[in-house]
Amino acid sequence: MIPLQNLYYLLCYAWDILPERMGVNVTLESDDGPFLNLLVNILNRHLEHQIRAGFPRRYIKEETLIAGIKGKLNLGETLRQNSLRSGKTVCDFDEFTVNHAFSEILKASLRLALRSTDLDESLGQKSRYLLHWMAEVSEIRLSNRMFQQQLAQVRLPRERLLLHICQLLYENLFINEETGRYQFRDFWREEKRMAALFEAFVRNFYRLEQNQLKVHRELIFWKLDASDADHRLLPRMQTDITLEDTHRKIIIDTKYYEATFQRNFDAQKLHSVHLYQLFAYLKNQPVSDKSCEGILLYPVVMQSVSAAFSDETHCIRVETINLNQSWQAIKTELLGLLNKKAPNP
Repeated sequence: MIPLQNLYYLLCYAWDILPERMGVNVTLESDDGPFLNLLVNILNRHLEHQIRAGFPRRYIKEETLIAGIKGKLNLGETLRQNSLRSGKTVCDFDEFTVNHAFSEILKASLRLALRSTDLDESLGQKSRYLLHWMAEVSEIRLSNRMFQQQLAQVRLPRERLLLHICQLLYENLFINEETGRYQFRDFWREEKRMAALFEAFVRNFYRLEQNQLKVHRELIFWKLDASDADHRLLPRMQTDITLEDTHRKIIIDTKYYEATFQRNFDAQKLHSVHLYQLFAYLKNQPVSDKSCEGILLYPVVMQSVSAAFSDETHCIRVETINLNQSWQAIKTELLGLLNKKAPNP
């Protein structure tokens, strides 16, 4: 089980945000509480700070029918509506208001969280108090499209963090058919979803926490002679994470499984498909003077693993990272993987 505080850090890195630079000093007294409490606590603290400082207003574009003229006259729409007879015009103008999309999403997300039976009562009371100060903000229904639009527009890291948290609440709060109340889904128990999170976390961790190697995803082309039509039949090869400079390349393939090994006649063996995949990445590298190695990276399940295999030209390492330890220890382990000496092929 990943400690909830570490799960929060994984999410922040996957969202491309450094949590320690956000000024959001949220800690859990215990990892026994629902993860929902941590998320709502962050939203509450942000809103409390904003309300004390004066709730943020923004300019939003309005097009409305008004008496007289304000801003820019929309003559075509005014004539279409034949509103001049009543002394009104359709105008476009910027309204400075607290009622904008970002605030609407925060308000709707808090209201959604308040429906959950998992939410701590003291946090619920704080949320209801804060919502009282958001009376001017419109009530909306959340949607995936709304989050996509706002995340594409918002640039401030703190606001992006809050939007991601709201989206996480929206995606994981569901109605329990037996009780009729909302509950927060334990998404960290879903292997497929955690695999995507683990990959994004590791990629952005290396991009944000070190500057020696360039970090990207690499498209690899098969070194096979074939007609254009036949080439189109070959599967696409794209790495999870490639780190490289002018002398060195490391390809990391992240895997998130309940078992690091598979059982074969009561013996522990590596997952063959994982090994084949990484081996194909290495064997189809373009000709270069760079040293190139591959790493299969798993979270620790029952035991830590560190193994290395090599042929004439490449090395493959199998490594695990323990996510059930202090965050500083996790950072040290991940950075240490890059400096670990690979055996000579």
